[in-house]
Amino acid sequence: MDFELLGYADRVGQLFQRWGMPQAVGRIFGYLLVCEPPEQTAAQISQGLGISLGTVSNALRLLTEFGMAEKFTVPGQRSRLVRISPRPVLGMLRAELSGITALRELCGQGLELLSAKGRKPSSGLAALVGDLEFVEEEYRLLMDRFLSRRRDEGGQE
Repeated sequence: MDFELLGYADRVGQLFQRWGMPQAVGRIFGYLLVCEPPEQTAAQISQGLGISLGTVSNALRLLTEFGMAEKFTVPGQRSRLVRISPRPVLGMLRAELSGITALRELCGQGLELLSAKGRKPSSGLAALVGDLEFVEEEYRLLMDRFLSRRRDEGGQE
């Protein structure tokens, strides 16, 4: 891989780092966007980026959990291959929605706990629950529109 493409992977890594994720996760995502062939083994990614196999393994776990990359096997080949998911944006939206839903549920539990103890919740907690309910619904609508667009293009989820 040439230095310009590695520089691109580094810039993607810096963006992911600003999002609070490990830079290696973004570097690997960026690498998978521009590498040839687009399907790589963990060892190829490690060698291509000059990072440890352990770092690659941890980063790939996150990318696959978020639906941004997928692992697969090819008959007759021992090593699993990795590639960018067909629609990584959908994985990103699902991961964000999951986090928003979990936080809304926890905040709701906080409201219930305070109510059971006869305490009035802070205005911040009540407002946060309302804001999260709104954002959660908007994310669901966005995902519905995204999937509808995908179906209109002849694709699948």
